[in-house]
Amino acid sequence: MSASDSEHEEPANLWKEVFLCGTEWHTFQDVHAVEWDFSNLDKELISGQFSNLDEKRLLYLFGGTEPQMVDYKGESRVIPIPFIVVVDSTYPVPEQLGINAVQMTEESIVPMSRFKMGWHPLEVPRDENAPVPERPKKRSRAAKKKPQVFALKCSQRGSALRQLSEERLHKFDYCMPYIMFPKKALAEPIDTAVEIILVVPGRTAPSVFEFDWSMDDVDDMVEEKMTEEELPADFKATLEKTIRDTVNTVKAERRAARAQKKAEIEALPAALTEALDNLKVHKFYPCQKDPDVSAFKSRFINRYYGQATEVH
Repeated sequence: MSASDSEHEEPANLWKEVFLCGTEWHTFQDVHAVEWDFSNLDKELISGQFSNLDEKRLLYLFGGTEPQMVDYKGESRVIPIPFIVVVDSTYPVPEQLGINAVQMTEESIVPMSRFKMGWHPLEVPRDENAPVPERPKKRSRAAKKKPQVFALKCSQRGSALRQLSEERLHKFDYCMPYIMFPKKALAEPIDTAVEIILVVPGRTAPSVFEFDWSMDDVDDMVEEKMTEEELPADFKATLEKTIRDTVNTVKAERRAARAQKKAEIEALPAALTEALDNLKVHKFYPCQKDPDVSAFKSRFINRYYGQATEVH
């Protein structure tokens, strides 16, 4: 390839093959209203640090968006900035999604297939400037390798969105690729906040409040709620019992869940535990000058993958 050909070569735009998970459906048109430049991602996959990895390494690509107020074509406007994550692993990552919305009291871990998503092989173009290897005299069946680069894809058709319930539609907005890091999972403190639901005779709606057993005192909370809710004096014992019973029940449930998680982690194959401990996560942002998003780069990916090892 001549220098002239190289200068006019069409960009690979591999980022367009990756689903931007957790992006609200109606904002996709805003994302693609900008001609984003992910040539930095293309370069690393085609001829850079990801191009010569050991054949046992697996790369998984997924994306997302981060709305920011940016200057674009001389105007300040809110634009959902896309980012692409490259997970560098020696072991397959889960084909699962975590769904956790503000309105949801508990998170859900579900198969990607439930939302028509999955890891699919991504064909990365050959580096045109790389030396061409000699063709073997006889093709060996054993030499044929499985694809080592995968992209998150979603087959949900936009035209069929109106057929989805509002609840299911919004779950797409809050879903994100799930992964569990053993060391991090065991180090996470147990949540000590519980929701107390107090049913008061003669009242149509229950009284709901939060109690944190690591910070709040039961006696103080009882006195506070007796006054705040204007409860009768003979209801004091019931209020105290409701708080203590709820706390004890939730505390036992969460400790049991922690013990179960610890048992599951200890049962993981040693190869998987090692792979998760050594997993590298790269986060790529667009690299053009208009809009210039360099000031908005962040290492944070999501609640499961946490912080990126490196931001590009």
